[in-house]
Amino acid sequence: MATVGSQQCVSDGSVSQQPSTGEAGKQFRHNAHQIEAYAIKLDLEDIRRWDPTAVVKNFLLPLGLPHLSELFQDHNINGTVLLNLTKADLKEMNREGISRTGQGMRLGDRVFVLSAIHRMNRIESAADKTKSIWTVRTPEGGVMYFDGCRQCAAYTLCGCCMNHTFFTLNKQGMQIKQQKAQKGGCCQGETNDFLDFRFLKKVDAVVTPCVPCYCMDRKALVLTFFVDERHNQSSTQSHKQHGQNTVVILHPLMGPKAADSVNAVWAPLRLATMTH
Repeated sequence: MATVGSQQCVSDGSVSQQPSTGEAGKQFRHNAHQIEAYAIKLDLEDIRRWDPTAVVKNFLLPLGLPHLSELFQDHNINGTVLLNLTKADLKEMNREGISRTGQGMRLGDRVFVLSAIHRMNRIESAADKTKSIWTVRTPEGGVMYFDGCRQCAAYTLCGCCMNHTFFTLNKQGMQIKQQKAQKGGCCQGETNDFLDFRFLKKVDAVVTPCVPCYCMDRKALVLTFFVDERHNQSSTQSHKQHGQNTVVILHPLMGPKAADSVNAVWAPLRLATMTH
């Protein structure tokens, strides 16, 4: 039997047409672009809720791997298990598949599945780092958190027309968003800043007296940064009032629990910085 181009000559002299390499690989072509196009469309929070049937429907079929459906279901691969599969796991699934049914997982399929899982985990990790742990809006709270009764009344009656600052804690630091009311009311300008906790020096939960009414206390979270190492200088009011290296968040929720959550975020970032 001889092969010429995409034609195959058999022993009786007849010629049979064979698909070209490009045609054969067109349907299930394994490449990085296919993985990327698939992964960016996923709802990553939903993956861990997939049952084995959903893994087949939402993972194997879109990636052109229907022939692995039975193997994955036999091993009860749900969404959580899928995201934790390793090279060794896939090899074990291949051995068991061959011994039980005579059909395993080809090397190319194993590499492709593993690449897709790694990409999904990277996207999930990146999303997790920017996911909000908590958000507070200032000024907010009792009259002691405002500059007098008049300002408190103005924010209470027409809060949407006033200036606000939002502090959002995530696993990398603190996002600060300032919404400034423009002349004429509700149209607002917006500025954003990010405080990188790799350069955080100290965290304090404090109680300060209200001015001018010293009989009332107010809670505050004070974040102190290394000035020389910070490469982002915030324009927030807290910086202007308390120095460029300090951010003060005045809010009723800024007590010890808030400080603990900041310290929990800061700890791994501080260790990573110390090792470099």
